[in-house]
Amino acid sequence: MTDILIKNGFVCLNKKIEPCDVLIADRKIAAIGTDMPQIDNVIDAARSYVLPGFMDIHTHMADRIGNYELADSYASATKLAVQNGIATIYNFITQSPAETLAAAIEKAQCKAMGNTYCNVGWHLTPTTFNDAAWNEIDDWIAQGFKTFKFYTTYKDAGLYCTYDQIKHIAKRLKQFNITLLVHCEDEYILEQSVPQLDRTNPFSHTRMRPPSAEWTAIEQIIRIASETGVKIHVVHVSTAQGIERIHAAKSTASITCETAPHYLYLNESRFQDESGHYYLCSPPLRSEQNQQQLLQHARNGWFDVYATDHCPFLKQHKDANKTDIQRVPKGIAGLGALAPMIFELYKQKGYAGIIDMAQKLSANPAKIVGLYPRKGVIEVGADADVVILKDGGTKRKIVSSYSDTFEPYHDFSSTLQVEYVILDGEVVVRDGKMISGKPKGMMITKGFT
Repeated sequence: MTDILIKNGFVCLNKKIEPCDVLIADRKIAAIGTDMPQIDNVIDAARSYVLPGFMDIHTHMADRIGNYELADSYASATKLAVQNGIATIYNFITQSPAETLAAAIEKAQCKAMGNTYCNVGWHLTPTTFNDAAWNEIDDWIAQGFKTFKFYTTYKDAGLYCTYDQIKHIAKRLKQFNITLLVHCEDEYILEQSVPQLDRTNPFSHTRMRPPSAEWTAIEQIIRIASETGVKIHVVHVSTAQGIERIHAAKSTASITCETAPHYLYLNESRFQDESGHYYLCSPPLRSEQNQQQLLQHARNGWFDVYATDHCPFLKQHKDANKTDIQRVPKGIAGLGALAPMIFELYKQKGYAGIIDMAQKLSANPAKIVGLYPRKGVIEVGADADVVILKDGGTKRKIVSSYSDTFEPYHDFSSTLQVEYVILDGEVVVRDGKMISGKPKGMMITKGFT
């Protein structure tokens, strides 16, 4: 593989930016400084920022949720991801009642194999916990799986765990130094909220899944994190009350959290027009006041990570049952929006904003999934996943998915310009375009060949 010298860039080195050069050799960051050997393969990054490759640790693709297949395959999603500076994504493997965890992992990895344009890892959701199942879980942890996701809701889908069950799981897995991801909505509150609401109106979804369901579950998960000492990551926080409770608990619990761009930039007013059913997702979009509070907490640095919860459905599948919102598949596209929307959030802060962006989209996600400092940072010995970007001036429309999905950010644009993406030491994107049609991504953990 050819060595690469990145010259003249403003390089984000952990929590500082320095004008320096970066040498890439043998798929790794080989040297950082100003006195570099002369080589033929040089990228001039003048007036550009050089950051560690981004990570989106919350995506859904190549899977079936409820009655519908997701709109994006591994190929379509990862191609869009890498063109937007995302070097690594994490998808989900959920065990069905009729299969072993091994069968679920094999099925997902067979879909991904040879079809990924960026690196792919997985969070596991086991649903069986007898002695044999626990032995299997232990084996997969030994093979490198470091994150598990659980839900405090979704009884009908067979995913619901009580708080006591989650506490037991946390105690059982703590010895392995893994991280639990938790979807926080209190099932009891949700059950009380469903009756006697107009199921033809998308706005009713906000009442069926009220803010109190989220922050009540978050309180219980904080308690579990405090009592067990296990690392817990709360996914897609949508309420100001939720992030406020997590922020207050950081001194006593090993707890992190994320929010998605749609909770920062969209609100429940989107449900009021004829396209309202396209915005249905869980948790739902919240009030404008809540949205503004989330934005302020984001600017104050309270979220550890930004991730998309990319869960795209074809428009025809959203349309099929739009007169009954309970039957509309819940989820929206967002993968292509991650980098530009977070760039817009921070760009007024200059260097400090770029540092924040690298922490929230690179370093912190890598720490949560157990890849830091192999990934998520530009330092000698780290994997050579690098994104070179600048504020390009001309506004460009957001593209959240290449599939035939509704674009939730159709009235947003960004001046972010992704100039180069280097994946595993190889240039795969130049001037925002793929330079090869061949998938280059790696599987973070590969249990099957």
